[in-house]
This record gives sequence, C-alpha cells and structure tokens, in this order.
Amino acid sequence: MRFKAQEVVRGISNETYNIDGQSILVQVAHVDVALSTDIGGKGFRTNPMRVESGDVLKAIEHNTFPMLAELDIEEKASKGKTYLAIQGIKPLRTAAEKAAA
Repeated sequence: MRFKAQEVVRGISNETYNIDGQSILVQVAHVDVALSTDIGGKGFRTNPMRVESGDVLKAIEHNTFPMLAELDIEEKASKGKTYLAIQGIKPLRTAAEKAAA
C-alpha cells in the first residue's frame, strides 16, 4: 500500500552512531501526530517516521523547519512485521506560512 499525506515535519535525523563497536544508522523524519482527544489528549506530539533512503533527507535538509510537507508513504513488511516508510518528502511551506494563511 502506498499513499500521500500532508503533515508537519518538525525536523530530521540522518545520523550514524557507534554503539559497542556497531554502526547504527538513524534516518527519520520527526512528524506531528494528533493526540487522541477521546482518551484525554489535546494537541500534538512528534513521532519519528522511518525514511527509506538518506537521499530523501539530504534533499530537504536545507529547508526551514518546521514545515508542512507532502509525504509519500509506503507500507513495508519484513519477518512478520509491517511498518510505514517515507519514500519522498515534498516541502509545501513553512509552518509559519501555514499559520499566516
């Protein structure tokens, strides 16, 4: 399954860490997610979403954050698990421009 969604991207992480001699690659976009009001939530929190390729992040790293963006998302499967992975990010406008609109 593949779909597009417009969401606020607060920032990105495109980093490699060395933990106990192993390189750990972190490639995520930090996306706003609405809190569920039916269980007492109000507002938003940020959720890290996996990005399929570091090239997706490199293409937008020069932009001002937070920004409203169109996310191209695909559901992937591996070893009995499914997850959502961002295939592309198209900046639409900064969050400040959205608030003024």
